[in-house]
Amino acid sequence: MKTRMRQQQAFAVIEYVVLIIVVIAALVGFRSYLQRGLQGQYRKAGETFGFGRQYSPTASIECAYDDEALVWYSTACFNNKVLQDGCKNRADYFVCAHTSMQACTAGCAP
Repeated sequence: MKTRMRQQQAFAVIEYVVLIIVVIAALVGFRSYLQRGLQGQYRKAGETFGFGRQYSPTASIECAYDDEALVWYSTACFNNKVLQDGCKNRADYFVCAHTSMQACTAGCAP
């Protein structure tokens, strides 16, 4: 009686091990499908945040945030204004730079 009970327990353990192996094999076999599905969901979420628009080097604005002035500004506009206004040669560089930052906030407001 004891040997039969031990055999049943042994078969139960073997069945569970086989079941676990089959599940793991299925996950490994479908790994690429699962990975592509997750990547698709990440892309969908990214496009949702970007309102369906993708990055365009000619149309996109690169913005930066200044902790001192507490503003978002266009870096290309800021660089052009700083060079055009000659801020680098002025004694009040920080005032000139912050004025240029304030002028370059178009398109970068959150």
